[in-house]
Order: sequence, then C-alpha cells, then structure tokens
Amino acid sequence: MAKVYDCFSFFNELDLLEIRLNELDSVVDHFVLMEATKT
Repeated sequence: MAKVYDCFSFFNELDLLEIRLNELDSVVDHFVLMEATKT
C-alpha cells in the first residue's frame, strides 16, 4: 500500500503546526518538516 507524506516548511508557527499534526494524523503516514527562516 502507498504511504502518504505531508511535507511542509516551518518557522515559529507552533500553533499552526500543532493543528496540522492533529488534523492530519489519521490520514498521513509520515510528516516531513523543513525548518526555515521564512515561510
């Protein structure tokens, strides 16, 4: 079966990160977070 990856950039948006992880947890197999100085 295919795996689902969620790839996104992140900079200092902890509230949005928490919401995203909680909302997508049941449908995403792996989260790939790239930390950046800008989003």
